[in-house]
Amino acid sequence: MILLPRKRLIHPQFRTFRDLDEAMRLSNPEDGHSIDLTCDLTVRNSSGKIEGRSSFRCHSFTRQFIDYLLVQSRGGTASAKDWAGNTRTVFGWTNSPYTSYNFYCPGGVRSGVTQWWLGPVVGAGTTAPTINDFQMEKPVPHGTAAANLSAATGTYTSRDYGTAYGPNTFSITHSGKNWTSNQWRGYLLQFTSGAANGLEFPIFWNGTNAVYTFESYGSSFDQYPYCPTAFPPADPGATANYVLKTYGQLLHSNVAFTTPSDDGALQSKFSISRDFTNNQGGAFTISELGLMAVLTSYRDYPSTSTLTWYNYLMIRDVIAGGVVLQNTQVLTVTYNIIVNA
Repeated sequence: MILLPRKRLIHPQFRTFRDLDEAMRLSNPEDGHSIDLTCDLTVRNSSGKIEGRSSFRCHSFTRQFIDYLLVQSRGGTASAKDWAGNTRTVFGWTNSPYTSYNFYCPGGVRSGVTQWWLGPVVGAGTTAPTINDFQMEKPVPHGTAAANLSAATGTYTSRDYGTAYGPNTFSITHSGKNWTSNQWRGYLLQFTSGAANGLEFPIFWNGTNAVYTFESYGSSFDQYPYCPTAFPPADPGATANYVLKTYGQLLHSNVAFTTPSDDGALQSKFSISRDFTNNQGGAFTISELGLMAVLTSYRDYPSTSTLTWYNYLMIRDVIAGGVVLQNTQVLTVTYNIIVNA
């Protein structure tokens, strides 16, 4: 008789693999994943007093995290999907300094712009996470504006496709909002007519108060980390109506990192955290959490052989019911990456 693996004798103490599985489960009742991820949520008032706290085990690493581990451990290249849905070639160690930025996610201020898209991020999406997620469903960027799905309207009448920022960009002139760079990056443009009707695009501020470029491919870790449309973007045509919109905004702090610590026996961890302050003037519900980082990739414009950085979603969680953040309250999101002996 041929014994199946579950019936094979493996040790005098354990008659079958099932016996061994049960013994291992009983010896480690809290699952004891070798690599674990947890999230701590803390709500404080404007004086710093804690008004709410919760922790949970995440089930939310994305496929991009595995791609990152592969190239970092093996070197060479792998394929990974960036935040815009583009499958790119990402690099592990090379003789280029670019690869030292793999999993770079400090999320501070660079060139006068708050890089809210690197490090812990939040959103208003409610769709359950999957291993193949590559973008936040409804990102909540840096700023103070409440959700507004029609902050301004306009008509697209110009086209600059592939000359300034790459083959998948286009620009319009909208002079009705004299926002700063940070403010523009907190809004999306959604077409309401034409071939691109219903599609949303991120805003890339080009340094003036009138002309704005909308892109789907990103470039370096300066760029907006979100494009909810397929790549390449649909050509909106010669004329199309649009609205400027936001799902809501929160003030993003710099990202904080702890040095690895251990309990002296079975566990070691480090944490990545960020504060999100509600200055909208009213309550706001956060239902989506994530972590964005950059990986080294080939740039697709102007040279496909040039190394640069693109943004990748490494973690995404959805909170059932969400966290209601009252005006002036601060939510601290802390991701803990843990290894267990």
